[in-house]
Amino acid sequence: NKVTLASSMTVDTLTVDGTVGQADTLNLGSSGYTLKLANAGATGTVLTVSGALTMGTSTVDFAATNSSGAVTIPALTYSSLVLSGNETYSAAGSFTVNGNLTISGGTFSAPSGTLTLGGGFDNDGVFSHNAGTVVFSASSGTQHIDAVGTGSEAFNSITFSGNATWNMDSDLTVNGTFTQSAGTIYAPQTTLAVAGNFVRNGGTFVGNGGMVLLNGSDQTINGTTTFANLTKTVTAPRTLTFPAGETQTVTGTMTLRGADGAVLSLRSSTSGTQWKIDPQGTRSVQYLDVKDSNNVNATKIITAGSHVTNSGNNTGWAFPPNAP
Repeated sequence: NKVTLASSMTVDTLTVDGTVGQADTLNLGSSGYTLKLANAGATGTVLTVSGALTMGTSTVDFAATNSSGAVTIPALTYSSLVLSGNETYSAAGSFTVNGNLTISGGTFSAPSGTLTLGGGFDNDGVFSHNAGTVVFSASSGTQHIDAVGTGSEAFNSITFSGNATWNMDSDLTVNGTFTQSAGTIYAPQTTLAVAGNFVRNGGTFVGNGGMVLLNGSDQTINGTTTFANLTKTVTAPRTLTFPAGETQTVTGTMTLRGADGAVLSLRSSTSGTQWKIDPQGTRSVQYLDVKDSNNVNATKIITAGSHVTNSGNNTGWAFPPNAP
């Protein structure tokens, strides 16, 4: 059986059978139709595909409303995907959405592997990262990331690999590594919080007036970045490692602070080779141990009374005479 969708359609469940001798082919069409799966009491699998399913430009909408149930999202390649019901949704495995992923209701437990998004991400429900990685792969256009839903939303690790422009429309929390290898990122105007490493191997990062908050333990910055505001404050001894020979620019406020008995050490990725910092605005430094740093800004970083230790090979820092 070969069926092509001629309009939007709502069904409770759908099976595309791949049994030999009666293999089904379902084409959802190229006119932006919606296939809605709306079994009110659904649990388990409501979309089963063993035959051929062509998504076209259509949207698949999981709209089940069983608040005590759980629906499995098959590991397929979707054109656009909507999760609109008051349901718990879990991924059967890594999958790809070529367009937008919209969570307008319920709770979505992402795959523990990789969720690849070729469009934007809009969350008005609850997103559980499940220790997986979200890859934003769009190659063109302007994509929007609005991650603030009704719960404590956070990504585990995120990667930007395509040449699109991404606008972060809300606070963004990353519990793992933040990686950019291409494209243009407009950071949120509020806070981008990263607990893992901050890795930039390519592309353009626009601070957008917001703050990048490094709130993990020992962390590493890779690549060259211009931050609007950069903050790392610690309450236990930690190390922040900068890339040797690269320059980090902070146009607004740079806050690097440890505490009494909890020194924040600033180090180069290659001992003996200076890392460069250009703090163009306010500097807030306290309880630091600094080594191999080159402040390339014309105004020195003043450390008097701030409990900052000079561990050698530093330029552009004003350390008190005879300071340890």
